[in-house]
Amino acid sequence: MGIVDIFPENKISRSNRKFSGIVGYTQRELSTMTLWELITAEEQLNHFDNLAQVISGLLLLPNYSVEMRVQKKNHQGIWCQVFLSAVKDEIGEPKYFILVLEDMTARKRAEEELALLNASLEERIIGRTADLLCANESLELDVDNRIKAEASLKDTLSEKEVLLKEIHHRVKNNLQIIISFLYLQVQKTIDPASANALNDSQSRIKSMALVHQKLYQSGDLASIDFEGYLNNLISNLMMSYGVDKSRITFSVDVKNLPISIHSAIPLGLIMNELVSNALKYAFPGDRSGEITIQGQKEGDGLVFRIRDNGVGISEKTDWEHLDSLCLNLVRMLTRQMKGTILLSRTTGTEFILSIPGEERRPHS
Repeated sequence: MGIVDIFPENKISRSNRKFSGIVGYTQRELSTMTLWELITAEEQLNHFDNLAQVISGLLLLPNYSVEMRVQKKNHQGIWCQVFLSAVKDEIGEPKYFILVLEDMTARKRAEEELALLNASLEERIIGRTADLLCANESLELDVDNRIKAEASLKDTLSEKEVLLKEIHHRVKNNLQIIISFLYLQVQKTIDPASANALNDSQSRIKSMALVHQKLYQSGDLASIDFEGYLNNLISNLMMSYGVDKSRITFSVDVKNLPISIHSAIPLGLIMNELVSNALKYAFPGDRSGEITIQGQKEGDGLVFRIRDNGVGISEKTDWEHLDSLCLNLVRMLTRQMKGTILLSRTTGTEFILSIPGEERRPHS
């Protein structure tokens, strides 16, 4: 934080180096200046009365905090959080004033970029999700290249594992930053449809980040514990949608099914979409029920059954051609893994996902 002391006649007395760095003046130059020389003309019009009340010592306004544009030495205006308060003597008269300054340029820039992104995010979500998948495949290649590049410099396997875990950790952290940006935008979004789209994007990116978290926590960097992954994914989704655990229960049975990183992310996204869809639509009102996920080996491949005993999908609904972002993503990701997905409407809703064995092997 930049900090200065100001005398009642508006003269700057002392300043720390951070304050000097923010506004671009030396501490010697600041000692000859007044408070008003640091505030743009426009902001003086907006905030003169309140700042003047604090400096005058009126009890009506003992301190003042506001976001405003501060003028640097090069006449550039920068956004700062400003806090002005009085230090008083024994009889309550102001002796001097403390001004605290925080540079908000980076945060304002991020907010502006998020606002621009939000304008087109809903229309481009399918393309962005596909881009993230492509970026992740590219990152996997980068990971492999890093391993090969470091091979001549590393003497033991343990050193290579440390490097790989660090990469997955950083990927997870970078995805978490994106999630945080989306969360901030949700807080500023008034339109419910836009807010819901942003929340859905958060859950998709969380499912990808969780894969990398499981990988850097695992002793086997080639695969993850998929049952543990699903339990964490479901806990996150139930928390995101505010699900009452006494009303909707979950059952997961995919023991001894290690999933490679090549298939973990698309498979995790499919599970995220189908479970989210069930939480949104299968149990309207106060209806209770259960969602189960079962997985087993069949030959060299895997078969997953994602089932709920909710209201079900109408027989009249052609789900394979339904204009739904959730189901479009499921179909797209299933084709990417060269798998098949079927819908059974016998009791509630059951999706049966089959993945051939060769699609579960990591690329060499």
